[in-house]
Amino acid sequence: MSEKICLKCTKPGHTARHCTTNDTDSSTDNDFDYDDDDEICALCLEPKYMCQVEPDHFFMPMKLFLSDSDDISSPLSLNLKINKGYLINQQVDVIVVCSSLDGLRESVLRAAGPCIQKAYAEATSILPKDSMISIKCPKLTCDRILFLPWTPDEKIVFTEQTLKEFLLTAVQYVRGENYTSVAFPAIGCGQYGFDADFIAQTMINHMKIENYPLNITFTIGPKLHNIFYAFQKAKSKICL
Repeated sequence: MSEKICLKCTKPGHTARHCTTNDTDSSTDNDFDYDDDDEICALCLEPKYMCQVEPDHFFMPMKLFLSDSDDISSPLSLNLKINKGYLINQQVDVIVVCSSLDGLRESVLRAAGPCIQKAYAEATSILPKDSMISIKCPKLTCDRILFLPWTPDEKIVFTEQTLKEFLLTAVQYVRGENYTSVAFPAIGCGQYGFDADFIAQTMINHMKIENYPLNITFTIGPKLHNIFYAFQKAKSKICL
């Protein structure tokens, strides 16, 4: 049984079409014949194929999970907003800061004050490089700042996957701490120079597909009009 974490259901051992990204083994985990009319797991809502998450997972016909529009439904819904403003002013439980972006990281640390700057410096001195760092911040309108690294890939398809992993890691932290709201910056459009439409579509589509039961805000700088419009356009293409 694979010990990898499925990027769809975030549990170990689930090998299926939709979570092969994390499967780099040369073993025969996926060497099975798949039936197009297969069933899906009633717990993690993934195609049956080879669900090894838990022995008590049971499967139901896929048609029972499909709506009239052929979308897999969920009892919990995503609340997604696009704000023009500064990340440090967002009234949410957690703001996510890409610690790999020097300008963003330093501006947030300055706004958070000397105590947070000291706490961040101490954390980076004892933790492995590129570790996730969470700091409680009484000075800002959020409860916590989550510093999370992100490194794009030379190939655009792999950069898309790293963006999704960045979002997933942040959401897992937020939900694990029982928070209900989080704000993200539009990473990748500035220092790394990626197309705003690509970044917006990747980030928003990921949130919609996963349908996280959270209040999620993408915060765009006041002067970054083209990025703001790109996120608005990406959001308008999906039904929320």
